Amino acid sequence: MSFKEVTKLRKNGQLNEALEMAKADLENDKSSWSYRALFWVLHDMCKQCLDKNRHQEASELVGQMQEILPDCQEEDGGVAQTRLNILERRLSSLNIDLRQADDESRNDRTVANAFTTVKTILEDETQKLDEYQVSTAGWIIYRYAKYALEQDDPQSVKRALLLYLKLDVEKPSMLHSSILRMAVDLEREFNQDFKFTSFLKMWGFDKFTDEDWERFTTNEGRQLPSLAEKAISRYCKELVDDGIHEVPDEFVQLIENARRRLHNDAKMEYNYARMLGAKGDVEQAVEVYKRVTRKIPQAYVWQEMADHIPDREIKQAVLCKVIKMQKENFLGKTRLQLAQMLIDDGNMAAAKRELDTYRKSREENKWRVESHYFELYRRIPAGTQVAVSNEALYGEKIERLTAFMYPDAQTAVMVYNGKPQKNKRGKLMAKLVAADGTSMNCAPSKLPRHQSRQQCYFYTVRYVKNDNRIEPVSITPVDTNDGVAQFTIVSGNLSIRNKPDGKRFGFVDECYVHQSLLGNLTDGQQVRVVAVRSSDGRLSAAAVL
Repeated sequence: MSFKEVTKLRKNGQLNEALEMAKADLENDKSSWSYRALFWVLHDMCKQCLDKNRHQEASELVGQMQEILPDCQEEDGGVAQTRLNILERRLSSLNIDLRQADDESRNDRTVANAFTTVKTILEDETQKLDEYQVSTAGWIIYRYAKYALEQDDPQSVKRALLLYLKLDVEKPSMLHSSILRMAVDLEREFNQDFKFTSFLKMWGFDKFTDEDWERFTTNEGRQLPSLAEKAISRYCKELVDDGIHEVPDEFVQLIENARRRLHNDAKMEYNYARMLGAKGDVEQAVEVYKRVTRKIPQAYVWQEMADHIPDREIKQAVLCKVIKMQKENFLGKTRLQLAQMLIDDGNMAAAKRELDTYRKSREENKWRVESHYFELYRRIPAGTQVAVSNEALYGEKIERLTAFMYPDAQTAVMVYNGKPQKNKRGKLMAKLVAADGTSMNCAPSKLPRHQSRQQCYFYTVRYVKNDNRIEPVSITPVDTNDGVAQFTIVSGNLSIRNKPDGKRFGFVDECYVHQSLLGNLTDGQQVRVVAVRSSDGRLSAAAVL
């Protein structure tokens, strides 16, 4: 018999056979190797007993290990003593309580008892938990918080999260991220009862794992935000909702890191704008909001931008834009803001129209009328005639937004051949082309109507370039004669040719005509085409007159 044979049996899980062999070996040879072989068999048997909550047997095994420890430590560097210390800690009453609580936390009927046990342990300042015990306590707290959230008990969840924050857990870790996910869910469902900004600061702005940044893709291919993105969004939402102006530098670094990871992500840029506004960096916040409105063209983004705009005329224009975009039930704040500015400007009739519309909506929904409404109404002179409509006022003010929103916008006359084509996704799109070859696509429904049906249509398009893509700001119909004057017009006999695959194309003089423009045209027919010149100097037809 030998140390190697005992070790082989032990590692194969044959502990009883290994124990018999180790004892027999020790009877014949009381060397350090024989003592070590027996020690490690007793060690594995003790671990097995502890895992199965057989504490009495484990205690007896620890006693045997303590007896032979002095004879088996030669040349082992103190490993045996270290392992024995670990088992002794596990055998302590604290570990027994934690293990029982860990088992209870996995059952809905006893999870509350488990949490009470952990809470009692942590409140005892004489108890010093090791890394294993801290991790066990953390998972017990998590399971209780999860159960409490499922029971719609936000106060219990809050208590659990605050208790968890007292633990010196490993950070970052799966447990730490699971607790953050719980806090995000709590804030989403019970945001009035939980201060997420305070929690995330204590949780740690720099404690995210790489997995926390990974997005989830649904079976339909839709990407859902990562845990880190959700946490940042919740934090920024609370900054705005609660009027918080002190933003820690660590959070600024976190959101800057997120912007680098998620290059040009619209939602993250929106969060960045909210954070800048909360900090008081108004000018920069407005510039970011302006970019965000192009990617998230929603009324709530425009409303938040309006709250940061110092220029009165532009602020009114943005409020008018919000009114034109948003449903009436969500316009209470906007109408009161605009009414106050109109009163300050002396436009009492228009202000009264805003106030009357506000009150009508509140009464129809049986909502309380804000005291601010009465304060504003008292400022309007008695006998003031209410404006029939503020639609003209909205339109006039909104027109002033173009220069503010798009200071670098360019203008070009473009032609549309009147024949929408399907894009790669099968959606019908209208292609508009300028004389220099600049082109853009948009849905045909986005094009303003001309007074009469024509072979082709001309528009004045004000646009900006966004990531090498043409983004229209405004599209206005242009009379055909005025439009033609901006292009090269080529006249002549149409020469139609066929490709080997059966597709057709044509030429009018040196101007290429694509198959989509040929329609019912015949070879040799006299035609006039609107031509554009490409970068290589060649002419191609954009439309047929």
